[in-house]
Formats: sequence, C-alpha cells, structure tokens
Amino acid sequence: MRAGLTICMIVALATNRSIAQVPIDPVWTRLVPSSSHVTRLALDHSTDRLHLAFQPGPADPHTYIRAFNTDGSDVPPPYTVLTLGTFLPVTITTGYPFYRDEPLRLLAQSDTLYFIDHYVGQLDDVSWYRSARITLDSATTFSMHTGGGPQVDVHHDQFGDITVSPTVIRNFSNHHWLMGRAIVPTTDRIAADEMRIYCGRVPNIIALDRSSMTLLSPLVVPSSGSSTRTLLMLTNDVINYASVNSNLTMDIGAVDTAGTVIWSSIVTLPQTTTLTGIVGDALGNVWISGSQSVSPQTGILYRFNAMGAQTGNYTFGRTIDDIVCSGDTVFLSGWDAVDPTMVYLAAFATDMTTAIGSYGQGQLRIYPNPASTELRVDGLPPGTSRLTVTDVTGRIVKEVQGPFNGSMSIPVSDLPNGTYVLRSFGAGPTIMRSFSVLY
Repeated sequence: MRAGLTICMIVALATNRSIAQVPIDPVWTRLVPSSSHVTRLALDHSTDRLHLAFQPGPADPHTYIRAFNTDGSDVPPPYTVLTLGTFLPVTITTGYPFYRDEPLRLLAQSDTLYFIDHYVGQLDDVSWYRSARITLDSATTFSMHTGGGPQVDVHHDQFGDITVSPTVIRNFSNHHWLMGRAIVPTTDRIAADEMRIYCGRVPNIIALDRSSMTLLSPLVVPSSGSSTRTLLMLTNDVINYASVNSNLTMDIGAVDTAGTVIWSSIVTLPQTTTLTGIVGDALGNVWISGSQSVSPQTGILYRFNAMGAQTGNYTFGRTIDDIVCSGDTVFLSGWDAVDPTMVYLAAFATDMTTAIGSYGQGQLRIYPNPASTELRVDGLPPGTSRLTVTDVTGRIVKEVQGPFNGSMSIPVSDLPNGTYVLRSFGAGPTIMRSFSVLY
C-alpha cells in the first residue's frame, strides 16, 4: 500500500457550496415488469454486461437477474446462466419456492455474480438472508453465508470474498475457507484492498487488518451530524465516502489510507433522502445517488471532481436504487414512477448531463412518451441542423435535416415497439433524449 499520495497534500474543505439542481434525461431506458420497487444493478467490466436484479411478479417469488449490454440491448443467446438447478436464457432466478424474495446487493466480475438476497417464508414469516457466489461459465453456486442475521454488503477481489452484516464482517479465502470474523461498529457499505478492510460510519472510518481481522486505528473525517448511513469506495489508496445525517445534511469527501483528509464537503438535503450508491467515472469524478421519500418519489444525483468541487446536482423523476459507471456513462436502476408495474434501467452520458445543464436546464421537450404515431419535438437549440433517431444498438433508423424553427414532428408509426434515442446536431449543444414507441 502507498501510505501517502501527492494529491493528499492538498486539502479542500468546502461547506454548503451547492449548485442549482438540474433535471436530466437518459440516453436510453429499458423497462422490465416487476411487482417490487426494489432493484439492484451490477456491471461486469470484463464482459461489458449490465446485470439487473428485480422481482418479476407476485406469482413468482424469486429474484431475477437479467443481463443487458451497455448499449441497452438484450444479451443474445446462447448466453444462459444457472442457479439452483434451473437454466433460463438471459435470466437468472434466485430464491426458494414459496418464499417472497428481495435483492439487497449485487456485484459482477468476470462472469461471476456476488449477491445478497432476503427471503421470507410465506407460511411462517421466518426471515432469512443469503450471501452467495454464482459462477456463470461453470454454472456453480457457492453460498458464502446463510442465516437469519441481516446481511448488508458483499465484497470480492482477487484475494477472496468478504460478507458483511451490520456489525459482523466475515473474511473468506479464494478457496472458500473462512479466514476470520470481526465485530465492528454499525456498517452499511465496506471498502477493501489486499491488506485492509474499511467499514463503519462517519466520522470514524474503521480499519481492520484483513489477515488477522484485528482493529486498527480509525480514519477520522469531518462530520456535520449523526450519520444514519455511510457508503465507502476505495480507489488507488483513496477512500471516498458519502454519509447522510439525521439533520438532513450529507457529508461527502475523500481520505487517504494513511488518514489524511483530501477534501470534504457538506450538502444540505431538501428533504429526507435514502443514500443508494457511490461510484467513480473515467475522469475521476465521484457520483453519489439517492432517493427522496416524498410523493412523487424522486431520484437525486450529485457529482464531485477529484479535488472536491461539486460539478453536478441532478434530479431524475424516478427512484434511484443503484448506480454503476462504465467509462463516461452512468447507469441507474429503480422504480418507474410513470408505470408502477415496471422497474427501469437507464444510461446517462456524463457529458450529456453537462450539456443539458448548460442549455436552459433541459429546455428541449419530446412528447408524447411513449409515442405511437408521431413524436413532437419542442425547444430545439438554435443552430440545430440535423436530428437522428437511433435504436438501442446505435443504428440510425431515422434522420431529419434542418433547418428547424425550434419545433417539429417526427413520424414513428413505422418503428417497432422499443426504446430509441433522439440526438440533435449543429452549431448548438448536442442534446439527447430517450423515448419509447408503444402501440
């Protein structure tokens, strides 16, 4: 481990420096029928596949994990996966018959899934939690931990697996041997490397020696209240944290593994917010997602650069249950507020959100959505010379040449049902909007 990075000599302390909130629209969206509003999302960087966990319907008590390509298209056959003795094309089912199931955490790496689910007996209401590993190519399942105690997180790297309950951490070797366990303060999301495990809540980020599972000196970071949930992310010996407090503030920052605070910031939340995820993108930005528990429920998304400056403050008209990132694209999943029988998977280009924010907070409007006969486009940026419509594979299915007077209609009755992306080109900013065709 590197005990001090050059960047750690620069400490930025920012308090309540918030920028205006901007609504955002996805590049593409996929909707999946579901009876539950709980989703979990994972990205397998080795295969460039997204995995969405959801419960399909009240008559089917299992959790399904469905695969998508990062362009939003379905993963084609012969991609099939096995769990608990059942083959299903493109879809994994987990759980046991006669139980209602709920996904709690999902990771994907090298055609292997790591997940936690919570299932409750419909006959006796006995609550069980399971942490497991599914190797897709060999169709094998390894249960890392199963029992009545709550599970909140799972971690995997080349050194083994770690499972986490709120106050207990178990460390497994690559050969599935339990290397040790430790009692820790209340934990929501861990970070780990070869030597250490980091857990706990702000202001005290707890460090454990991974081989001996003994407590080390904590990393102390600034705090603006009593934390109710803390998420951690470790990248190149820097721990990024996001922590929601009971007083409606959120502490966000970075600290190196030697305990030097790199930057910290405080965001005042407009209302009660559930913190759902923290990820980094290819440019070193840190993204924090959450959902606000008001009606209608709204997702929120914050972006900070590597030095702690807030560069994005976004809202999305759906809940945000989970977030992952690949290169310059951020993927979100959650409940579709427009149709309560659906959950969504959506992609957002990081430069697109900047473009929308700089252009009148998203003045371009498309409607109706879904469309069946024509798509109305209003508020085109000045200088727009061309519009394209692409399907989820990126293929251009329609192209319209300007000039435009700011509004127009595009016939869509000749397009199959599905998800499409409208893009504007010209002297003005490039704007992208996702829409659906449904008859």
